Amino acid sequence: MAKRLTPKEAGEQIGCSAQCVRIKMQRGIWDLGKVIPPNKNGRTTWEYFIWQHKINEFLGIGEKGEQA
Repeated sequence: MAKRLTPKEAGEQIGCSAQCVRIKMQRGIWDLGKVIPPNKNGRTTWEYFIWQHKINEFLGIGEKGEQA
């Protein structure tokens, strides 16, 4: 099963803040997973599905951790 990350965990790996990750994903600038706005999920907050394999692709890291 794919590993799901929080915006904070993703930001630590990328080298930016959790807020930066959230904003870039909300605006469609970074494709690190799926963003669900409050009006679609029945909640009052945004929901983020950030996947480790998407972070690896973003950073250019292969399946076994080597740089591509």
